[in-house]
Amino acid sequence: MGQIREAKKGEPCINFLVEDLDKAYNRLLEKGVKIIDGPKDTLWGSRILTFMDPDGYTLQLTEINWRKYF
Repeated sequence: MGQIREAKKGEPCINFLVEDLDKAYNRLLEKGVKIIDGPKDTLWGSRILTFMDPDGYTLQLTEINWRKYF
């Protein structure tokens, strides 16, 4: 197995839209996933969570409040 890389500040990440960020967050914690930031609210009506995949790449989950967004 290769060495896990460290996430670099500002590097792009893949973003996945989810319906329930808190549920997804709890599942990630149960699996021992390394959380980088969040869950946190944004000014544009969403909540985001950034985490690291097993190879050290940054991924993000987003839950959008569509009423606030538009």
